[in-house]
Amino acid sequence: MNPISKEMGSFMKKNAVPVLVIAMLLAWVVPGFCLAESAPSDEKVKAAAIVNGNSITETQVEEALMKGLQAATRGMPQSPEKVDEFRKMYRDRVLENLIRNELLLEEAKKQKITVGQEELVAALSEQIEMQLTGSGGNRQEYEEMALKPKGMTWDQFIADIANRPEVAHAYMFEKLVKTKSPEQVKV
Repeated sequence: MNPISKEMGSFMKKNAVPVLVIAMLLAWVVPGFCLAESAPSDEKVKAAAIVNGNSITETQVEEALMKGLQAATRGMPQSPEKVDEFRKMYRDRVLENLIRNELLLEEAKKQKITVGQEELVAALSEQIEMQLTGSGGNRQEYEEMALKPKGMTWDQFIADIANRPEVAHAYMFEKLVKTKSPEQVKV
């Protein structure tokens, strides 16, 4: 078990999904994917929730849902019926996660927890290397088999992930949890 999991203990079991891992996977697997229309309709900009004055729009919920669907189906096209079924099953859970993330981001800002780019890149690189090792692979194999054919280096791959706001937010969440005991972090 990695150190982050130990520190988050019962908090993660009760309140959250391993946010960093999911954010990294979403950022890695589904860059730029969105099924929303290009011109926002009134329905798309309507607030799905308001968290301390900040709106979470229907568009944000829909984008998160579609990223989750894309990740869950590994990019395989789905029928409109399956998309609607997925939307009905997971919309409330996705909205709860967006609300939780907004609250955690606000708390991190209140605690003046920041994330430097170098720190984030180093943490991501370490985390992804641990995941590769845990699945029987390693960084060098991944670089050769997955990145090199795409013309990418490991550093470019990590930087691409690190530049996504949801990854920085997830890492700030981890830092917040590290500064407090799990019982002190309330969502």
